[in-house]
Amino acid sequence: MAAFPQLIEEDFELFKASLERLRSSSRAHLVLLVEKAGYLIHQTGEIENVDPTQLAALASNCFNATLFIASLIRESNFNTMCQQGDSTSMLILNVDDHCLIVALFDASISAGSVRFYAASAIEAIASQLARAGGRNPEGAISIVDMNPTDIRDVFQRRSADPA
Repeated sequence: MAAFPQLIEEDFELFKASLERLRSSSRAHLVLLVEKAGYLIHQTGEIENVDPTQLAALASNCFNATLFIASLIRESNFNTMCQQGDSTSMLILNVDDHCLIVALFDASISAGSVRFYAASAIEAIASQLARAGGRNPEGAISIVDMNPTDIRDVFQRRSADPA
């Protein structure tokens, strides 16, 4: 897997707009952008008593296990995973080499309709991640190797431009 690009405010603004559009048009309760190692990048919406950080890690692991199963049966294109429950369903969609979208929605809503609305979000986010990777290719970071208890060196406020 390629190193994760450094993100700036412009990236997060696009993520926010894309995920919110997906959430409102599909009527999902919660939509997450998750790095494939399980780190939550961005979220919109919420579900009471659901920790989005835990959900991100578990959904990523579940999707990665599905990819391993796909390789066992020589299938190269497993890019969506759906879990249907009695009241809530979950759809996990591959964005690119870096990220997944995880959507939680009412079980009465078809996964196909959520997937339909997700297509434009996937395209926009993948394109933005490609732009982010092109800004400073040497500055990419490996989130997998990070120490999540000390992220001060990774996420810092931008200093004001000198006048």
